[in-house]
Amino acid sequence: MKDGQNKYTIVIIEDDRTTVTFYEKYLQRTIKDLTIFSFTKVNKELFTTVTENHINLFIVDIHLGKYNGIDLAIDLQLSNPDSTFLFISGFKYAPEDFKQFDGKCIYDFVSKPITSNELIIRVKALINISKSFNKFLGYIKAMQDDCIDVKMGALREKYFDMVKQDRTMIEGLMSKLEMK
Repeated sequence: MKDGQNKYTIVIIEDDRTTVTFYEKYLQRTIKDLTIFSFTKVNKELFTTVTENHINLFIVDIHLGKYNGIDLAIDLQLSNPDSTFLFISGFKYAPEDFKQFDGKCIYDFVSKPITSNELIIRVKALINISKSFNKFLGYIKAMQDDCIDVKMGALREKYFDMVKQDRTMIEGLMSKLEMK
């Protein structure tokens, strides 16, 4: 990260401009040190932005006209392998629909309509989980540099199990918010 850049960079990919404005408004108002790039179309500018910047979080609508947001996320992850994803859709999805991301990245899914509180809680949670995971990877890499034999796959799997537990906790909090 270059000097003067904000601490977190989010890319919003959503084909409805009103929804993009809603996300931008609440994220900018609530989270400090944030840079947001938003796109209503999958185009060359999106891929240029993604390859030229370190993206911490992608907020991706699953239905983007002729594009599938899940397939798009797989492509985006190639240039930003440590990025986190928040998938949003007006349709219901099952956990099996996201199996290709298990053990590869941190992600979450939420159905529309999404409230401003839910958006902020989920984004902050994903940022915090991502920060702790990157610290964890840094620690493991340092251990490897010191010639300690560590099985990255097993440790990575253990960490993602912890993330699943955090996701369950977040879902519980969201349920309580919905009851109020």
